[in-house]
Amino acid sequence: MNKKRIDELIPVAIEILRNSSNSTLKGLVVNNKIKSIYKGYVSAFPPTVNQSGMIKTLAFYSRKSENEGDKEKSERYKILNLFLEILKRYKQIEFNDVESLFNLYLKKKDKKVGKLQEIYLKNLILEVSLATKFAMMTFDTDKEE
Repeated sequence: MNKKRIDELIPVAIEILRNSSNSTLKGLVVNNKIKSIYKGYVSAFPPTVNQSGMIKTLAFYSRKSENEGDKEKSERYKILNLFLEILKRYKQIEFNDVESLFNLYLKKKDKKVGKLQEIYLKNLILEVSLATKFAMMTFDTDKEE
């Protein structure tokens, strides 16, 4: 983990959260409040990666549920969209029309770019998740569920 990079990513995450009204991030921040379920998803991301691995975690967060009754639970993918948007703004990786963080990780893994680049990408995603967690602390929590 690169603490300096995490410090650089926090303002990027705050800016994106403040302007999160675009279609892929809509609903993360409403009236300058973040829904507690999204804070929970972000907080759970690093331990899930440690326990299950990056590919399984990205697959879990990428899944869109068809169950309309649990709309917020079906929108875990918004967290990965947020992470991807932060990476794009921070410009740490080439993004040749990457539509999802899961596909980016699989693409890099499929290219057999080497263990070091795979570790670099994994650490970068974890750093973005930590920066997002700290950025979310600057917003009030909407506990209404």
